[in-house]
Amino acid sequence: MFELIDNKQDLRDWASAQQGIAWMAVDTEFMREKSYFPVLCLVQVATEHGVACIDPIGIDDIGELLALLNDASIVKILHSARQDLEIFHQLGEQVPAPVFDTQIAASLLGLGEQISYANLVRHYTGIGLDKSQTRTDWAARPLSASQIDYAANDVRYLYDIWQAQCQELARRGQRDWLDEDFADLVNPALYRVDPEQAWRRVKGWRKLRPRQLLALQGLAAWRERRAMADDRPRKWVLPDEVLFDIARQMPQTRKALGRIRGFDERRHGNLADALLGLVGDAAAATKDQLPEPVAVTRIGEDDKAVADLLMAVLRQLCLDAGISPGFVAGRAEIEQLAAHGHSDTLLHGWRRRLVGERLLAVREGRAVVSVEQGRVTID
Repeated sequence: MFELIDNKQDLRDWASAQQGIAWMAVDTEFMREKSYFPVLCLVQVATEHGVACIDPIGIDDIGELLALLNDASIVKILHSARQDLEIFHQLGEQVPAPVFDTQIAASLLGLGEQISYANLVRHYTGIGLDKSQTRTDWAARPLSASQIDYAANDVRYLYDIWQAQCQELARRGQRDWLDEDFADLVNPALYRVDPEQAWRRVKGWRKLRPRQLLALQGLAAWRERRAMADDRPRKWVLPDEVLFDIARQMPQTRKALGRIRGFDERRHGNLADALLGLVGDAAAATKDQLPEPVAVTRIGEDDKAVADLLMAVLRQLCLDAGISPGFVAGRAEIEQLAAHGHSDTLLHGWRRRLVGERLLAVREGRAVVSVEQGRVTID
C-alpha cells in the first residue's frame, strides 16, 4: 500500500512521523521536454513506516520533505541518483547526503554498468514490475490509482536491494569501496550551472581555431543564459549544430547568418543582432584575448600496443573480481596510463587497489603477463 500526500498539512504530519528514521528510499517523476529546468511532478519515498507519494504540484512548499532529505543522519537510497539529486539541489541549493546508489553498487557487483531498476528488482526479488505507465504525463492531474501505484513501486523494493547489496559488498570485502563515488555524487559543484562552460557541451568544439572557439564560448554562454531566463530547452533557443556553424563560419551580416543551415529567419530572426554582436566581439578580439589552441592528444603506435595489453589485463582482473570492465575504466583512461604512466581514474581510490597498481606494474615491466590454461595471468 501507499499514502498519497497532496496538501501541506498531510506533508507536515507525515514528516513529523518520520523523525528518527535511519534510511529513506527516494525516487522522482519529472518532466523536462519543454523546459530548461526539470519540473518536479511527484516524489516517492519509502521508509520503515511505509511508502508515500508526495505531490509537489498540489503543495506549494515541500520544505519538510527537503529537511528530511538533507538530514545527514538518514541514508538516502536511490537508483541512478544523479537526476533526482539535481532536482533537489535546484529546489533547496543543497544536495541530499549521504546517499547510496543501487545502480552504481550493481556495477561494482558485476550486474552491468547501467542496469535498470526493473532488472535489479527482478534480480534480487524475482518480481517483474508493471511497465504500463512508462509514457505517463506526470504533470497531468488527477493521477490515477494505477499511476500512483506504479510510481510507488519505484521505491518499494529499494530497501531490500540496498540490504542485499550491502551484504554482498561486505562479503567481498568491498563495503567501503564506493564511499568516494557516493561522495562525488553529492558534491554541489556537480549540479551548479556555469554558462561560461556551456561551450564544452557543443559537439565538435575541439575542431575550432582559437578565434572560432572564442566565438563559440560567447555564443554558448549567451544561449545558456537565455534558455535559463526563458526556462526553455537549449535547442529551442538555438540547436547545437547551428550554434557550432555560426562559430565556425563567423558571419558578419544578417544575409550571411541566414545562409547557415538550420538558421530559420522566421524562428531565429529576433536573435540575429545578439548573435552577430557576439561573433563581432570574437572577430575584434586581440591576440592575447584568444583561448589557447586546443591540444590534440595522440599516442604513438607503441603506446597503443601497450594499451591493448593493459586492456587485456584489465578485462581479466575485472572478470576475476566479477566487475564490469567498463565500470572500472574506459579505453581513454587505459591509453593515458599506457602513454604517460598516470590516470586520475585508475590510480585513485578502490580502482587503484583493484586494478591500478597491477596495471602500472605491467606498464613499468615489474610484472609479467602470460596466458595459462586459457586465461591471462600477471606475475
